[in-house]
Amino acid sequence: MLNELLLNIINNIVYVSLISSLAFALIHIFNLLNGIENRKYFLITFPLRFAFGLFFSFIYFEYGLLNSIILHFLVDFPALYRIYKK
Repeated sequence: MLNELLLNIINNIVYVSLISSLAFALIHIFNLLNGIENRKYFLITFPLRFAFGLFFSFIYFEYGLLNSIILHFLVDFPALYRIYKK
């Protein structure tokens, strides 16, 4: 997806992983805009989300998109369960 597109343009897996991880962390700003998170929580978790983006990028390049999606779901499921259980 984004990793493959960037890899075709940049042709450097490290830079691609860094850029896509930044995009992954930034896309979570919708949690802030939708009121799911406050600004402080978003800023505190931003580095963690960036790190997860790096991890998911590694999983993507080593094991494929489906494994990356499944892992992301498993990471998010407990939080989503708590949010929507209410």
